[in-house]
Formats: sequence, structure tokens, C-alpha cells
Amino acid sequence: MAFKTVLDRTFKHRVAVQVPVDGGHKEETFKATFRLLDAAAIEDFDLGSVEGTSDFLRAVIVDMDELVKEDNTPDQYCDDLRDKIILFTPARVALVRAYFDGAGKGRRKN
Repeated sequence: MAFKTVLDRTFKHRVAVQVPVDGGHKEETFKATFRLLDAAAIEDFDLGSVEGTSDFLRAVIVDMDELVKEDNTPDQYCDDLRDKIILFTPARVALVRAYFDGAGKGRRKN
């Protein structure tokens, strides 16, 4: 298959969040649609800081699917919900991992 020179790409990837529970973790999953950034754009984010990682995730997250509320009813994606999820440490780790795994194991900083 020929390489398409499309510069504005998105991709969907499953996000596996390891949520802490007493004595261990449980895995909760959802799907996220990400905007693929070029290498130069990624270098503009300080992925070693809370603010830089949050800015990066806001830039790359386009949508989230399969989100549910505590009572298991569907939850609708919006920027406000995205920002709350981004600040939940297990989810932010999983989102960064899912982005780079889905983008083809690109260069990632801690």
C-alpha cells in the first residue's frame, strides 16, 4: 500500500487505565481518538511536567468513547470531562502510553 501524504491524521486507540483498588489495581478501558502530531510539535511540550503533559493531551485528544458514569450509564465526552480525566493520574499515564503506542512507538519523554 502506498504512503498517503495526508498531514492531518487521527487514529483511535484503546486506553487501558490501571485504577488503584485496595491491595492492587483493576483495569478499566475506553477508546480515545487522537490527533497525530508531527515530531516538531511534540517537542514543544514538556512531557516531564503536569502542565506540559496536560497541554499535550488537550492538543492530541479529539474524542473519547465508551465512558460511563459511576452508575454505569453512558457519559458524554466534552472538554470539561476530558480535562478532569487528564488530571486523574492513572488515566493521564494510560492516555500518554496509548497515544505513543498508537502512533507507532514514537519518541516519548517521561
